Amino acid sequence: MSTPSPSREAPPPTKDRWFGRLHVLLQTGIVFGLLAVAAGVLASVLTALPGSHYKDYGVQGLWPAKAEVTLDGALTPGTEVVETSIRMSLHNADHAPVVALLNLLDSLPGMLTALLTLFWLLRITTYCRYSDRALFSTTTASYLRKIGSVLIIGSLVSFALSAAAKAIATGLMTTGGYLLPALDDLPVGVMFVGVGVFVVAEVIRRGLVMFDELEGTI
Repeated sequence: MSTPSPSREAPPPTKDRWFGRLHVLLQTGIVFGLLAVAAGVLASVLTALPGSHYKDYGVQGLWPAKAEVTLDGALTPGTEVVETSIRMSLHNADHAPVVALLNLLDSLPGMLTALLTLFWLLRITTYCRYSDRALFSTTTASYLRKIGSVLIIGSLVSFALSAAAKAIATGLMTTGGYLLPALDDLPVGVMFVGVGVFVVAEVIRRGLVMFDELEGTI
C-alpha cells in the first residue's frame, strides 16, 4: 500500500511576492541613501580641510546677479536670444570650511527628507507584508500621514535652507548680490505628492470607520 506523498505548500500569493520585492527595494534604497549621505559629508569634510586640493566639489546651482555669456558662433542665422540663465558651482579655497558647511546645508536636508520617506515606506511594507487587513488599518494610515508630513514640511525646509545657503555662498564668492530662485525651483510636485498621501490616509481612516459601523449593525 503506497503512502500518500506529502502535499507541497502553495506558493505565496502574488501580493506577498510583490510586497517582498518592494520591501527589498526599499531596504536597498535606504542603504544607498545612507551611503550617499556619508559620501556627501565626507566630501565636504575633505573640502574643508586646510590645504586641501579637493576643489572640484563646490556649492552648486548658484544664480549670479551679474554674468555675461558669449554665444558667438553658437547660434544659427536668424536665431535671437530671448532669455539666458546661468547656474554655477563655485569653490573658494580661502573660505573652504564655510563653503563646505554651506554645501552641506544646501544638499543634506533634501537627502534626509528622502531617507525619512523611504524609512516610513519600509515600516508600511514591514507591517503589511503578511496581512491583507493590515493594508487598511489605523497603523498604515498613521504611517501615511507621517510620510505626507515629511514630504511637505521636509521639502519646504530643504528649499528654504538651500536658498539661504546659496544666497550666502553667492555673496561670499561673487559680486553683485544674489538672484532669488525661480518659482520652478519650488518643490511643488513633492508637496502635491505629500497632499495625495494625506488623502489616501484619510480615505483609509474613513473606510475603517464605515467598516466598524457596518460590523456593529450585523
